[in-house]
Amino acid sequence: MTDCEIKIFPSIVELNSFARDEIRRLSASAIGKRGIFTIVLSGGSTPKKLYALLAEKEFQKQINWQKIHFFFGDFYYSSYSWH
Repeated sequence: MTDCEIKIFPSIVELNSFARDEIRRLSASAIGKRGIFTIVLSGGSTPKKLYALLAEKEFQKQINWQKIHFFFGDFYYSSYSWH
């Protein structure tokens, strides 16, 4: 396990750019080591700009999308007995 580091960004644009680059770096590393990269995506409006960066045509060629498994997460709790 690596040490935790807190990063503070002057703008949401810089935060999203950093997150995009980290996804590229971490996915390449995981695919190289394990053949797959797994990521959980959040819903809502907060990550929309990051997702738009990931979908840019020039960026799409930089990631091996076929080796990535996406899951969607949410902070809401749902009891099994809801049905």
